[in-house]
Amino acid sequence: MLLRSIGAALLSVGAAHGFKNSSPFFMLSTEPSNGGIESALVNTADKVSSGLLKAVGDCSQSQYTIISQPGLTVADLHSEESKSTGRLSGSDKYQQKVKIENVLSEVDAVKLAGKIASRCGVADQGSKAMGNYASKQEFTGAGKEVSFVKFDPLPEEDAARSKKLALLHRYLDETFSPEDAQDHMVIVLSTPSESFSHPEHLYEMDEPYPSAMHQDLKRDIEYSPLKSSNSSMQDGLPLFEKYQFLSPGIFMGLTVSLFLIVILYVGVSAIAGLEVSYMAFSKEMGPAAQNKGKQQ
Repeated sequence: MLLRSIGAALLSVGAAHGFKNSSPFFMLSTEPSNGGIESALVNTADKVSSGLLKAVGDCSQSQYTIISQPGLTVADLHSEESKSTGRLSGSDKYQQKVKIENVLSEVDAVKLAGKIASRCGVADQGSKAMGNYASKQEFTGAGKEVSFVKFDPLPEEDAARSKKLALLHRYLDETFSPEDAQDHMVIVLSTPSESFSHPEHLYEMDEPYPSAMHQDLKRDIEYSPLKSSNSSMQDGLPLFEKYQFLSPGIFMGLTVSLFLIVILYVGVSAIAGLEVSYMAFSKEMGPAAQNKGKQQ
């Protein structure tokens, strides 16, 4: 079965270490490709998409299936449900097996399926529902078939998650088989759980000004012991925490006052420093003063 090959590839990895905002990627092909994509522990979504299109090449195989399971993690594929169908070794029919445990960011599965269909020259035949858990979109033509299967996102609860995973395993086991004579390529990818999950409880920002500080501004027509007393939340606080002694207005006033005092000091000092002799205010006497009067 197809999942045996996936399970055998995963069992060779000792431990699954997940990265934030990452998801696993797997590709099984009955024909080897000329490079393009290789197994790795970590890779980016852009490199995976471009490498996969390069591996598809000129669409030499007859069947391509892209399976999207949002919320799938490496831990899910190491669970007991996956191991039960993947204990046996993989089939030798799959000449190329690529596994990337952590694909950073999200691979656009819809866009990827459209590019593969365009490269194979097949037409869209529409989509149909597969029960109440998945949908399938088919592209066929010229002996080629491209299928895009999208499963519902995996829930967070363990019991419901196991049931959803069982549906994925059953589809893989019933649809693909190593004994199938038709050559095909199977692509299993996922969407990081953070890209579609929404927290049940949104964060509520604390009040910038607690309502308890403004109880005195609210109208209260009923008698209350607090209303008759002058107590408040600021009672008992230290003096410099209870009152503000240096506001911006006071600070600016002091600065301007200091500047004006300096100007006044310089002016008074300049006036006080003037020196005039007493003889400048006395009347001239003697022959020189008489001659000066005659000249006038």
